[in-house]
Amino acid sequence: MLDTLNHAFTPLFLRKLNADLATYLAVEERNESEDKLVRLMALRHRLVVRELKRLPASTLPSFAENELNVNKYLEEVVRDFQSQVKKEIVGFSRAQKAAKSYK
Repeated sequence: MLDTLNHAFTPLFLRKLNADLATYLAVEERNESEDKLVRLMALRHRLVVRELKRLPASTLPSFAENELNVNKYLEEVVRDFQSQVKKEIVGFSRAQKAAKSYK
């Protein structure tokens, strides 16, 4: 996953954040709330925007194109998480209904 988040133009500080994000996303059972994911994604966004403002015109298009691909990947990952959460909620709801009808 980390290889998907980093590219040839990724600065060191963003690589570090990407490593933290990849570690968080790789954990099957997240004991922490999704707040951590939101914080990591928001920080990542701010770092990318800052880097876009700092880059010379010669590397800006390449960095931006690579980051668009990373963002598409992260959108897919988050959609998968949302789908998993929905399935868990539906399963929980069904279990509750079954337990109520059993009583």
